[in-house]
Amino acid sequence: MEDSAAGQDQPQQQLPPAGGSGAEEQAAAGGSGAEEEQAPAGGGGAGEEPAPAEAALAAAAAAAEPAPKKRRLKQLFDYLLVLDIESTCDRDKSKQPSPQEIIELSCVVVDTAALQVGAGFQRYVRPDQHPQLTDFCTELTGITQGQVDAGVPLRAALADLDGWLRQQGLLGKGKTFAPATWRDWDLKVMLAGETRWRGITQPKYLSRWVDLSAVWFKHSKQRGNLAASVAAAGLTWEGRAHSALDDARNTARLAIKILQGGVILGLTGSFGNLDASGRFRQGTLLGMARGGKADGGGGASGGGGGGGGRGGGGATAAGLRKKQITDAAGAWTGICFCGAKAKKRTVKRPGPNNGRDFWSCSKFTMTGGAGCDLFKFADEVRAPADLLKESAKSGRWGR
Repeated sequence: MEDSAAGQDQPQQQLPPAGGSGAEEQAAAGGSGAEEEQAPAGGGGAGEEPAPAEAALAAAAAAAEPAPKKRRLKQLFDYLLVLDIESTCDRDKSKQPSPQEIIELSCVVVDTAALQVGAGFQRYVRPDQHPQLTDFCTELTGITQGQVDAGVPLRAALADLDGWLRQQGLLGKGKTFAPATWRDWDLKVMLAGETRWRGITQPKYLSRWVDLSAVWFKHSKQRGNLAASVAAAGLTWEGRAHSALDDARNTARLAIKILQGGVILGLTGSFGNLDASGRFRQGTLLGMARGGKADGGGGASGGGGGGGGRGGGGATAAGLRKKQITDAAGAWTGICFCGAKAKKRTVKRPGPNNGRDFWSCSKFTMTGGAGCDLFKFADEVRAPADLLKESAKSGRWGR
């Protein structure tokens, strides 16, 4: 792919090649150039040919001189921890296990200086809410019932990952690394959601990440799934698609292609009180200045996290007047206390309300969007027809 990059408009070829320019290659090979047309030192005047011995020495010296190397920009992180997660699933979305549970957690290390894929980690995780895998899940991921039955609980898998990272020298050794995934789903949705309802503290180093799909789409101008993007980069897929370990390895190989193109990778997403750069969010600083608790932008049990309680997506800021959400007849108008349209979501947390739809603030996000505290179970309130139509058009979960 890189050999044909010059002068082409193919998206994947917009990433510059790692090699030198054609002029550098000519200089390295001792090819003809303007300098060779000048009169040789200590010889005759203009137009005279150099002595054969001198010409041979000059050619040998030019050939021995190495071509200038293209300067590789230093990355912000010493390593990338490329992660992939597989979860319980079903072909029929209406029968999708709820909550979904992680059944494989895998990752590989990428050395951003050496541009090499390093060691890998893999754990099969035992589901307990829906312990029996569907035939579709096994067909898609290749994960068998026996493998998950012999797996470990998610808490143990995360502890094993922590220990493995220490063995690799990524924790406690002064090395910098960033988790990297293909899309946000693995850390932003799946791991965050399950650790929340299980009451597990998500490791801080998994609270910020690089979405490699966003980086690839930005610089290649070409969209597609992981397999299509790997092929577009001129790589051959290795292993089985939807095996978390193989997906992580292929994502890592694509990450190296991106790095070879001169892209400096930065964090694209984060949770809690820190933005993607590691700085406190403005709302957090305001809350601290008032002597209150840091505002993470959403309760652990509300909004998209799928709790069944009435915590919602974070209270309306103190001092701000709530909007009227009912009409003169007392019917709900479909808006939130902050004035935004409500959004339909589904309770994911295990318990009596699991699978139950509810309305909450549309501004709430898993990464801490500032929403109001609206919460209404869908079967307890009559929603306006236009809101129901809009929700149905975007899908049951309002995505």
